[in-house]
Amino acid sequence: MKLILKFGAVVLLVGVLVHISCKKEKTLATSSQAMKLAPIADAGSDQIILLPVDSVALTGKGIDPDGSVVSYSWKYLSGPVAFRIANANNAITKVNNLVSGVYVFELVVRDNDGLTGRDDVSIFVGDPLDPCAGCWDY
Repeated sequence: MKLILKFGAVVLLVGVLVHISCKKEKTLATSSQAMKLAPIADAGSDQIILLPVDSVALTGKGIDPDGSVVSYSWKYLSGPVAFRIANANNAITKVNNLVSGVYVFELVVRDNDGLTGRDDVSIFVGDPLDPCAGCWDY
């Protein structure tokens, strides 16, 4: 009789442990399914131009590992205020009317889950008539 009780206790204990283990796995699976990945923004390479050239192409990209990129937005972060972005809501756009100085623009990409990714690019504009063309502190 003691042997049957011991065996029953072991079976019950194993059953409880299996039940708890299955619950943990299910909870972890549910948590990982709920976790969404933010998109990755790539604003492209930094660029250097010399006046009289006063425009550059901003060539951004966005990748979303678990969905799709639904919008792009270029934003001015710093530099001279003289410029014009042709279409700030395109991945690839043109910036013109640049003057001598260092500009920084940020690309923000948004995915179908509402998450965002960011990256920035610097544009160095030199003036060949300036004795210190290209001597910026950065």
